Amino acid sequence: MKKVWAFGAAVAVAAAAWAALCGQARAGEITAIPSPMAQGGMIMPTFSIINADDYGNPTAGQLSVSFSPSVPLMQSLEQWSPGSWFATGAAWRADIGSPTGVGGTPAANAGAGGLFSSRYGFQFAADGSTTAFVPTGKSLGIRLTSVSSGLLDIYNYDSGLNLWDSIFTATSPASGSQVLWDGTMWHNLFVLPSTAPGGTYTAEFEVFIANAAFTSTTTGKAQYDATALAATEDVNFTPASVTYTWDVAAVPEPSTIMMLTTVAVGAGLASCRRLRRRQEG
Repeated sequence: MKKVWAFGAAVAVAAAAWAALCGQARAGEITAIPSPMAQGGMIMPTFSIINADDYGNPTAGQLSVSFSPSVPLMQSLEQWSPGSWFATGAAWRADIGSPTGVGGTPAANAGAGGLFSSRYGFQFAADGSTTAFVPTGKSLGIRLTSVSSGLLDIYNYDSGLNLWDSIFTATSPASGSQVLWDGTMWHNLFVLPSTAPGGTYTAEFEVFIANAAFTSTTTGKAQYDATALAATEDVNFTPASVTYTWDVAAVPEPSTIMMLTTVAVGAGLASCRRLRRRQEG
């Protein structure tokens, strides 16, 4: 499996080089992180309150989740969007921007080259008849219950607000392991350092009804202040859990990258020459 990942990484490098040689590379500054659709599509668990005593304003019920698990890749910006780099003012540039020179990245726009994915997310559904609304004065809470590696970082991202806040970690200001959530579709960013070993990474979350209202006006769809950290769980509602899983490609040996890249670029040059001859003819 690691050999397959290594081959894929080398081919991605070769493909970017081939595009550049053929004059087809679309290098340049981008203002937002490539979307979940650009990464392969959304993977969205949908949470609902069922078996409620009152579907309009319940005091008891059960959180359920509808989810079709998948295992997306975590990759770098150069792999998601070859030849792109982030604006210097982007809050996320330092963490997941490509290093200087990679894909033509200028020094001023360079970052640490972290691996990332935003394909996973959270969404809530209620119709007031078979699925209940969130109780008045309360909100949805999300708690990180386990993570397979301390290397995994999680961020609240919002391009329009230039938000890039570390969440679900005790090192974040007043954050801790839980947030309040407004129930709208929310894609957070999962990030690993560029040096993360190849393999599988997981994070498990619990969604619950919190005894606190969602009041944030500055952090988008999640609230992670002292109120969110102190919010307790309403034990009259059974929580629901979900586990996210990612694959990270093993980094191939430099000699393997050089060999595969040389072969692929050589084939690409030959193809470009044939194309140009046809065009000239």
